[in-house]
Amino acid sequence: MALEIRLSLQRLLIGLIVVIVPLSILGLYLTSESNGNLRQVVGGHLRTIARTDGVVASQFIEDRVADVSALAAEPAVLEAIQTANRSRNT
Repeated sequence: MALEIRLSLQRLLIGLIVVIVPLSILGLYLTSESNGNLRQVVGGHLRTIARTDGVVASQFIEDRVADVSALAAEPAVLEAIQTANRSRNT
């Protein structure tokens, strides 16, 4: 015996609409929420990367300033600068 279900086309379409429309609305809502959450997470990661790179760049600049200060304090460099200034003024 074959099981036969008879539905009118109108009832089938109404049933599909009653099921598909709310599921579609729910899907759109969830997609919108996940998009917002994704933007927040990615933004947080980018802020963290920017802060880390900022600290690295700041440390690099501080190290270069310390290197230049050490070079400027060398007696040979000071003497060369004074000699150059004297020869320029004469």
